[in-house]
Amino acid sequence: MKKTFNTILAALSVLFLAIACNKEIPHTPGDTPEEGIPVAAETVTVTATLSDVLTRVSFDPVYDNSSKPTGMSHTWEAGDQLRVYDAADHSVYEDYLLDPACAGLATGTFTGNALTASSYDVEAIPVGGPFADGNTQIQASDGDTAHLKFVAAATGVTDLTDIQLTETSGIIGIIAKLPAGAAAGIDELEIQTSADDFVTSTTLTVQISTAGDTDNDDILKVYANVPDNWAISAGTKMFLRFKAPNTSHTVYTRYQEFATAVTPQEGKFNYIKMNCVNTDRWAGGADAGTQAAPYLIADPYQLAAVNGLAATGSTTYFKMIDNVDMTDVTHNPINTADGYTQVVNFDGNHKTISNLAVNLFYVFKGSINDLTLDNCNVGAKRGIFAEYCQGTGHTITNVNILNGSVSSGENVGSLIGRINSGTTGMTTVTITDCEVSGTNVTGSKTVGGVIGFAEAMVDVSGCKYTGGTVTCSGQYVGGFVGSTGNVNSTFTNCQVESATINANHTEDARGGGFVGQLQDKVTISGCTVGSSSEKVVINTKQPTNSKVINVGGFVGVCYGTITKNGDVRSNAYVKITSNNTLGTPLKLGGFVGFHSGNIEYCDAIVDMTSLKGQHIGGFAGYVIKGNAVRAGRIDNCTVSGQVTGNNYTGGFAGYVDSGKPELSNNTASGSVTAQSGCGGFVGQTMSGIISNCSTAFTCSFSGSNNGGFVGQIHGGTLTGCSASGNVTATGGSTYGGFVGLITNEGTTLDKCSASGNVTNSSGSYNGGFGGIIEKGTVVIKRCFATGNITSSKTYASAFIGNIHHASNEITVTIQNCYATGDIINSDQIRGGFIAQIGTVTSATVSNCYASGAVVGSFRLGGLIGNIGSANIKVDHCAAWNSEVTAGSVGSANWSSGAVVGTAFPSCTLTDNYRKPDIKLKAFWGNVSGYTFLLETNYQHANVDGSSASTYLVVKDKTTGVESVSTTATFSGGNYPIFPYHGKVEAGKTLSQLASTTLGWSGDVWDFSGELPQLKWAME
Repeated sequence: MKKTFNTILAALSVLFLAIACNKEIPHTPGDTPEEGIPVAAETVTVTATLSDVLTRVSFDPVYDNSSKPTGMSHTWEAGDQLRVYDAADHSVYEDYLLDPACAGLATGTFTGNALTASSYDVEAIPVGGPFADGNTQIQASDGDTAHLKFVAAATGVTDLTDIQLTETSGIIGIIAKLPAGAAAGIDELEIQTSADDFVTSTTLTVQISTAGDTDNDDILKVYANVPDNWAISAGTKMFLRFKAPNTSHTVYTRYQEFATAVTPQEGKFNYIKMNCVNTDRWAGGADAGTQAAPYLIADPYQLAAVNGLAATGSTTYFKMIDNVDMTDVTHNPINTADGYTQVVNFDGNHKTISNLAVNLFYVFKGSINDLTLDNCNVGAKRGIFAEYCQGTGHTITNVNILNGSVSSGENVGSLIGRINSGTTGMTTVTITDCEVSGTNVTGSKTVGGVIGFAEAMVDVSGCKYTGGTVTCSGQYVGGFVGSTGNVNSTFTNCQVESATINANHTEDARGGGFVGQLQDKVTISGCTVGSSSEKVVINTKQPTNSKVINVGGFVGVCYGTITKNGDVRSNAYVKITSNNTLGTPLKLGGFVGFHSGNIEYCDAIVDMTSLKGQHIGGFAGYVIKGNAVRAGRIDNCTVSGQVTGNNYTGGFAGYVDSGKPELSNNTASGSVTAQSGCGGFVGQTMSGIISNCSTAFTCSFSGSNNGGFVGQIHGGTLTGCSASGNVTATGGSTYGGFVGLITNEGTTLDKCSASGNVTNSSGSYNGGFGGIIEKGTVVIKRCFATGNITSSKTYASAFIGNIHHASNEITVTIQNCYATGDIINSDQIRGGFIAQIGTVTSATVSNCYASGAVVGSFRLGGLIGNIGSANIKVDHCAAWNSEVTAGSVGSANWSSGAVVGTAFPSCTLTDNYRKPDIKLKAFWGNVSGYTFLLETNYQHANVDGSSASTYLVVKDKTTGVESVSTTATFSGGNYPIFPYHGKVEAGKTLSQLASTTLGWSGDVWDFSGELPQLKWAME
């Protein structure tokens, strides 16, 4: 079994302590001492001889004519001792002192007290005692040997008069040729090995008390004790640090890998000879900068020399073999010459470069891996790792930047400032598994936490920016990358965490938690901003007058694609702040500010409270379709949180503009507080195609034209969308559980629903589904509303508050829809389904019903409060209300009816039914006692506006005689009294009535319950 020097010393030290504490004076043979009284020991002489083969106590190297040690002499020196143990019990021993006359001889005599035993173990103890610490030794000066200590031993000795000792310790010498003048300043040599070959740990340190080059030959000679059987096995790596702290070049490092084993030679001085003349440039004697023999870097001076060693026009290989601290060492960034032709393969070898004052590379070309840059504050540079990367095929893998800072003008990033354009169709650079932590980045334009401007094509994956601040005073700022070029770049599984983004530009900032601007051809997948435990903070400024800021929690301006990677979605956990005090447009979104690209399978969890301005959305601020490439799509995304703003603010999107952008399968939940043109999902849509989207946002609005799903619709198609949050007005008018205002051309709502309550006591035009339709061609089909309407103002309904435009510019079709909510509080023109259909080009309402209670002042209808023009058709509908109760039934009030409160005489009303037991309290005639009790079987004739003879049938208030009104318009000084009560068919549920008499389609409706349900809503 291999025995090491320190193991022996440790065992001896324990033994010596034990004996020192418990030693007895041995008995003289033949004496019988009295009890408790020791007997004086006999003095004896012991003779010990050093072996001719590597046993020694004093060391004196023998040099040849070239001053190289070749052999050793082995002699005793004054002060040496022998320790003789009872071999059976090492607690019993005696120490014997060398006769000074024997100094310099191989055989010595030692005198001490006699020890009687059958067998002895013997150790030589050199002058000064056993060597105390084999891993830290002190040498007086270059080439001095006085510090060396030896242990020689013999076991099983029976004759103390002739002891032959064998050594148990050895010597190693390092003979190093250093750069000119370097040896004079060395005061310490640290030796590290990859295996425990000659010391008990992998590090041996020899301190030199007096620095200097004794022979003035630039050769440093250092000696150290090692175990007697030391050897260096094949494959061992040895790393030496020559330290010169009081010189300008504080350390010289040397690396040696032993291809074959090194075994000490008996009778010879055993040393390792090293040519270290290039240690000021690299750390390996055989380094050639090739893949097989890379230049090795182990100290700051070797790193600083890389720029001079890197070849032009070919790849030069480098490898870090130790951490490097660049404090007070000048580093010239690599690859600064014109043409930037230095290409490197740089193996960081999991080492750290710290305290760089400038960037490592100016222009990076080649490959680098497994390197950390720590506490590098590079000032006015574009990047800590590199200012630029250009060309094609470069790779950056596991390069980490910790606790640094960089502050420059344009194109600034912790890792790289700018990746320049490369050959079209080729990957310029691949960046994998890199992390930037605790590092602040500041610039005037195009600033990113990791990359400033990714102009060229890049493939970035598994990278992170965390724990820092990114600040830009101009355009394009992102927590990960400031902006991208319009090339086929990808960013996959990257994160921005625990960060603050300051988008300080006031004229189109284009800032995002991940990227400021994403161009058409770029794809981001499976990337995240923030976390569920800590949101990334994005601070924005008040824009200059008539300007916007375009800021998003993930991306400021998106023309490209953001999606998931496998099952990993892209997310933004963000808090967005602003010092904006104006209500001007911002284009600010929890995920994207301005969007014209493609976003799918992404989530935003937002805190967007206390914000002012327009075009604010929990997910997207402003959405527009630019062209076939810029599709303006958002699919399968979610948002949750709190959103505030002024006009055009939405829980999901603030403003959906022209070009028919598409939003599908998106969900939103939380709360939104805003002013006008706002919604629980989108504030305003101009021509959007929105399908299968839902919102559970609770809405509180202080202005007008607001809805639980969308505030204002100026065209487009909404299909399969729903709003379930309550809508509360703190001011203004025109509120709807789904939409506030529908205007302009071409709007279709299909399979949409609203289930939240609507409360507005401050203004008119409120509906459980829509507030008002005022212009355009509008189709609403297969939609429903179930929320209650609480309103003390006019035009309130469980479905649509008002359909009216003074210039007749409305064409409306409503079919296969229903509302079940109650109409609460008192004022006029209220309907269970529609409060009013006023002046229109045409309007058709068919196969619809209302079932909620209608309570108000007057002009109430179970289905419609008022029909105000001839071009209106209502057919095969049902007022299935429990009650229609008018609180004001005097002669100064308009009439109320079971189906329609007041109907234009020449409109068309065909086969519309009421609930048989409806409770109607209404004014019907200019007399006192204004309660009208509707006969159970009263059948109101159909109204056909095609001829006067088929105009609205009314009943005389006193005689009960029915007659056809010949008045085609509302006129005269008295209030017209034209209620419409429809027909009744007793003994049927509404489902039975609808499926038989009304003839509603079983493909659309489910008739299994008392009330018909839309089949799509039950799927």
